[in-house]
Amino acid sequence: MSLNLDKPQSSMPSEASLPSRLPIMISLCRPLYELAWWVVSIVWTIAVMRRPGAREELAERAGYLPSRPIEASGSLWIHAVSVGEYLSALPIIDQVKRRDPKIWVLVTISNPQAHAMATKGEPAADVIAWMPWDSHRSIIRAFDRVNPDSVGIIECEIWPNFILEAKKRSCRLIMMNARIYEKDFAGYHLARFLFKPILNGVDEIYAQSALDRERFLSLGVSPGRVWVEGNSKYDRLPSAPPERTLPMWVKNSSGGLVVLASTHPGEEGQILAMMHSLQKEIPSLRMIIAPRDPSRGELIKGMVKEKGMSAFCKTEIGQIDESSADVMVLDTLGELPALLAAADVVFMGGSLVPMGGHNPIEPAVWGKPIFMGPSFFNFRDVVSNMRKSGGIEIVASAAELMEKIRRLLLDPEAGRLQGVQAADFIARQRGASIRYAQRLLDMKRVREAA
Repeated sequence: MSLNLDKPQSSMPSEASLPSRLPIMISLCRPLYELAWWVVSIVWTIAVMRRPGAREELAERAGYLPSRPIEASGSLWIHAVSVGEYLSALPIIDQVKRRDPKIWVLVTISNPQAHAMATKGEPAADVIAWMPWDSHRSIIRAFDRVNPDSVGIIECEIWPNFILEAKKRSCRLIMMNARIYEKDFAGYHLARFLFKPILNGVDEIYAQSALDRERFLSLGVSPGRVWVEGNSKYDRLPSAPPERTLPMWVKNSSGGLVVLASTHPGEEGQILAMMHSLQKEIPSLRMIIAPRDPSRGELIKGMVKEKGMSAFCKTEIGQIDESSADVMVLDTLGELPALLAAADVVFMGGSLVPMGGHNPIEPAVWGKPIFMGPSFFNFRDVVSNMRKSGGIEIVASAAELMEKIRRLLLDPEAGRLQGVQAADFIARQRGASIRYAQRLLDMKRVREAA
């Protein structure tokens, strides 16, 4: 999904692509920036020195990253700050390795949770390491050891020394899945005079959406550096439902199964109040409530019973006779994807309350009709594009939600068509990881030819 077909021809990065002279404000700020990192490194060392793996982490933070193997066909450095970015990097790494199995891929991570996840089991990259501090010495030391041909940044990590050092060493530097969150944009724009020359040190910025591209342009990035290329996270989505044994209660829910996914306090009560009346018209209606916090399971079960309906928690299966229950409350982790695949209708939570909503992509993969409330700012671009394709509907209230669900359950063909539109939307988004991998490898070959 590329909205600009005039991609740049691969060419050797040069010093000309760097600002000839950094603005005076940046020159004045750099000593303060270095001092700040000196303080950070001391505080960081004291904070982590006693925890497991501290020696390795501190060494890598100081720039002592693993060295590029002599036998490698090339070196690729990808930075993915946290869990979401790392998961988005996985299909890109896979496509790179398919095309050049001998290339050495280093992934740096800043977040402890993401680092633990990435190093568990068989890593997707050749090396998973901590991102060095963005001090001048740490970054120079890291580049000396990694000696990358290409550098890729996932989303939007703006580290001045990292970006400028990549340019000085003639590494091709691209930003993939690039985005600027709405909550961060005002701060970036306020410091535009600092970000403009740094961002123009990135050779190519591939934004997730047209809105993200406009935000980069408003920060002063040259239009010839920013394109809309999509998001590699779509390429992580499975092509078949997860193989899990569904509870018999779910298998027997043939008259209309509604899944409320990732709900928050304040949402379940609104919907349950409306469900009771709808169930009188459609007695076979059943509902799965999957709260964002599974520990709320017993509380939600009690709410269901207060509304005059019967409910059980997923962990109670085998202990009670749940066959005639109206509602199942999912109080476990990891089982929601299979239940989304089994649903007839899906509501994405965090949207009837001002939480910004949760990602509607997964139920769309399975071709499900999807509804959300008016609060979806966390996924504004995805939801807006899905709405244009007819793959999702926004409701203003629980009453409207129940009326929409009623319509689809009484007219299954309408629900099927809405689900098809959702699945078609996902299909059109796939493929970004292939294009990103090709750009990274093209850059490596350009450097070799120079």
